[in-house]
Amino acid sequence: RQAPAAGPPRNLPGGDRGMEIFAGASVCILILVSLLVATRTMAVWRRSRGLPELLLSLMLVSSTVLGYPLTIASSQIPPSQMWPLHVASQVFISFGFACLLLFTLKVFRAGTRWATCLAAVTLLVLVVGTTAYALELAGENPRSPGDMVEVSLLISTAIAVTYFWTTFESL
Repeated sequence: RQAPAAGPPRNLPGGDRGMEIFAGASVCILILVSLLVATRTMAVWRRSRGLPELLLSLMLVSSTVLGYPLTIASSQIPPSQMWPLHVASQVFISFGFACLLLFTLKVFRAGTRWATCLAAVTLLVLVVGTTAYALELAGENPRSPGDMVEVSLLISTAIAVTYFWTTFESL
């Protein structure tokens, strides 16, 4: 007699389909809430003309409302068939995180030398990574995004620094 296989049970009623529905609904809720918050923040910006409000609105619209859905769509289509979609998704995500980085600098550490240097280096890494991604995908024999580990690590590092710094400053 064999021992039961490790891991989650297979072939449960509604198994993967239920998870797909949950994941899709979660992403839809994230996008709709982000759009609502971005709209309200943009309304505040229209009255105040404050840079932080503008940066936060642009971050939400660019990364969450546009970037995430384009990233999901691009994961279903090989770059060789539609590289502009892949590049657009990365550009929107990167622009959004650049806005969040600048928001964090402006709100929490404006005029601080170390923070300005951190923001500049992180922005540079984000721009270099996004440019390398675009050039790779627009080339004659593009690698799939999953094969561009070095480029993904570069972009992911800049995004992680942005998230961690913003989180730390918000505490």
